[in-house]
Amino acid sequence: MENNYNIKINTNEPSSEQIAKHKDFDALLKAAAAPPPKAAVGGMAKIVKLGIGALITGAAALVMLLFAPGLLNRNTGNDIVERKVNPPIPQAQKAFASYTVNANKGGVYEYGNGSKITIPERAFVYEDGSEVTGEVELKYREFHDFIDFFLSGIPMEYDSAGQEFQLESAGMMEIYAEQNGQPLRINSAKDIDVQLVSDIQVDGNESAYNLYKFENQPPQNEGKAIAANWNYEGKSRMDILPEEKEENPASEELKKIEKLEKNIDREEKQLLKAVEEEIASVTPEIPKPKAPQKPNPDGYIFNFEVNKKRFPELAAYENVLWQVIEGQPFNENYYNINWEDVEIRKGSDEVYSVTLVDRTQRVNLNVTPVLEGKDYRKAQAAFDQKMIAYTQGYNKRQAEVAERRAAIERKMKAKRAELAAQRADAEVRIAELKRQGRRDEATNMMVTRKVMNNFEIRDFGIWNIDRPLPPYEQILVGNFCDENEKTYKGNPVFIVNKTNNTVGKFYAASRNRIRINKNNENLMWLVTDDGKLAIFSPEQFNNLVPDKKHTFAMVTVPQTVDNEEDVRRILKI
Repeated sequence: MENNYNIKINTNEPSSEQIAKHKDFDALLKAAAAPPPKAAVGGMAKIVKLGIGALITGAAALVMLLFAPGLLNRNTGNDIVERKVNPPIPQAQKAFASYTVNANKGGVYEYGNGSKITIPERAFVYEDGSEVTGEVELKYREFHDFIDFFLSGIPMEYDSAGQEFQLESAGMMEIYAEQNGQPLRINSAKDIDVQLVSDIQVDGNESAYNLYKFENQPPQNEGKAIAANWNYEGKSRMDILPEEKEENPASEELKKIEKLEKNIDREEKQLLKAVEEEIASVTPEIPKPKAPQKPNPDGYIFNFEVNKKRFPELAAYENVLWQVIEGQPFNENYYNINWEDVEIRKGSDEVYSVTLVDRTQRVNLNVTPVLEGKDYRKAQAAFDQKMIAYTQGYNKRQAEVAERRAAIERKMKAKRAELAAQRADAEVRIAELKRQGRRDEATNMMVTRKVMNNFEIRDFGIWNIDRPLPPYEQILVGNFCDENEKTYKGNPVFIVNKTNNTVGKFYAASRNRIRINKNNENLMWLVTDDGKLAIFSPEQFNNLVPDKKHTFAMVTVPQTVDNEEDVRRILKI
């Protein structure tokens, strides 16, 4: 459930005039140390001295009341007062999914990504412990990546035995229920089962993930800041879900290699096609000659003059005859008609369409050219010569194509061999990093897999599947400014790296100490006073000189941030 608190130490806040009146502390102390008025004698002197002490105490209290917000804005993220849910961009909050539950029966409810919430029957009670009946509204939402964590405002720091850790999440969710606007609790005799589906980088250290619940702990003494922390709630059961195409997780680097191999296949096809087109443009493929055909003695043949300029393919035929293709109706009386006109059109292959026209009819016939006698022999001799030239040209062209293809295939084979070596090297490096315990670096090379976290909850609120990460080793010290060298002070600053699924938070101040993972890409940003994002990119981190004081020049993104999509578009740079 989202909690909105407005905690005030004094209900009557000082006005700007009162603040200005008490800013001259030197005058205040001078007045406090001045001797009492002469008129004050006897017991009155004691009263005056007591009054001076009270005045000093009041001044100190006033100082803390007036300037505590500034002190908080300059903290380094360790102050427990900041361990609270504080969304930095309220309008970009992730919406809750809403489910209507019959409190008497319960049910199973599925979230958009496949997560499931199983509500047993009679699982809800009112604040006084009495059982809830009728319909209940269940609210549920999940957080899975650094942008989700950033927008939620949920802190990812964890204190244990006096040491501070950063929590790396394998999935976080928030759940609550209400009836007619009245918040409900979970029946102490019931548990709600959660199957939270998420994506993690598989590195062999999945057993380090624990189940935590975020708790706001009330102060023991009135006036103290509210403490909040993650409470360890044991283990969830993590199941790595099977993938359709992969039985075993590969590394991200191996996936990149597989992608490059597919690119090689594509490149090879493109190069081979280009070779064919290039050779064809230089030495066009010679059309294969057509052998002359003899007439079928059992078929129908006729003759007519052909315009060989219109049909140049028939120029080699001096006395061409036309054979009617079998299967067509043909009347021998056609030989006795004086046809007034003949139309001829080239069809497919060696087939022509002939139309015979007289005053009373039009006859359409499909025919093919044939030769006989010496005309055939002459045409056959010409065909033989053409075939010799064609065969020589074809063989030469094919040899050139084969040579060019072989060169391309050798080049692609060498590329594949290089990728195979990279694959073997990546596998060795991953194994060695794991052996040395350098799982941060090994994780960076590992593939993301879908997992299901199975656990039960007894209370509504924020639940997280996490493993604690120790503080990063490299420390950078510096100040924050914008493009115009205007210093940022008190603005919330967020930092992530590409390896760990978490987000760190602190506040811009002079000589900030920032811990980073130097072995991975780091991205840092802050929220400006007008609600925009200012970024310090991975490239800017790479240009920093170690062990020097830095000025983190944040680049403001001019785009306004209206929703989650805007944030993702800006931060997925």
